[in-house]
Amino acid sequence: FVLVARNAYKKEQVDMAIEKSTPWDYALLEQFKEDTDSVLFAMNQLDADPETTVYIGDSEVDLETAKNAGIACISALWGFRTREELEAAGAAVCAATPLDLLQML
Repeated sequence: FVLVARNAYKKEQVDMAIEKSTPWDYALLEQFKEDTDSVLFAMNQLDADPETTVYIGDSEVDLETAKNAGIACISALWGFRTREELEAAGAAVCAATPLDLLQML
């Protein structure tokens, strides 16, 4: 697995959380979420195949970003939007908890 994290938190906090929680290689992007170029840049840096790359997000913007990057998206239900809101925005796959991701990936 390769993990790419994008958020608005301080980089040091995210690095520490990721290092403690996963053995996966990862890239941390600090650009705006709407910036599809940053997703493509991270995929290129990690030599990630679009066919096997999944974007995990909790908003309509995340769904749009994944679509624009040409990759699949799993919508996280522990975030800012409800299942109904995400499905109305086009979510095909939703995860109720982070542990659900392990079964989906």
